Amino acid sequence: MLESLLLPYENATDSLIDPIYECYFIQALYWSLGAGLTEPAREIFDKQVKYLSSMNSTDEGPTGQAKFDEIPVHEETLFEYYFDAEHECWTSWKRLVPKYVHNPEKKFYEILVPTVDTIRSDWLLQLCYKIKRPVLKLNPDQNLVLNINFSSRTSSMDVQRNFESNVEKRAKDTYGPPPGKKLIVFIDDLNMPKVDVYGTQQPIALLKLLLEKGGMYDRVHEYYTID
Repeated sequence: MLESLLLPYENATDSLIDPIYECYFIQALYWSLGAGLTEPAREIFDKQVKYLSSMNSTDEGPTGQAKFDEIPVHEETLFEYYFDAEHECWTSWKRLVPKYVHNPEKKFYEILVPTVDTIRSDWLLQLCYKIKRPVLKLNPDQNLVLNINFSSRTSSMDVQRNFESNVEKRAKDTYGPPPGKKLIVFIDDLNMPKVDVYGTQQPIALLKLLLEKGGMYDRVHEYYTID
């Protein structure tokens, strides 16, 4: 998370001042370690982080912003805030939600009303996407999307064939999507494959190999990478 947040400064000539670094670190801490917490646990986590922080607290009001060397407290927790690097301030996620404009030509199932959750989720997905973490982000102009539905009958060979049919050979032992494209894989019902006699779900084991090592073996024991 922190790596992704700091990507824009990777080749910067000017170094960031410490309070800005701290803001990035706090934001990364909340949406990595704190992201999986339940609501009561988030409140405890929030109080502890604010206590340990060297920043002063400020109530910025419903429409205000807190400076980079301050901790905003108008909302219940810092989970409700976004650190705006461009303006070097904390702002509420509520302020980032665009006004919904209805399009009568859209069908009901095509309608997406922007909310704090949709805006925040999109931000998180884009951060993970930048550093190549397994995540779904749709962009038809730049990406190829592969949808795989797991069932109790799905085998590791089924999964491998799905991947192989959506990539092309780039080098002797390297495969990938067409140049300029990225292959985005969405897997539904990940827990469905049956457990074998060794306690393994083979399709998931194959995915684990691919994510950890960046490749897999064909069925004659030759290893190849998928870039």
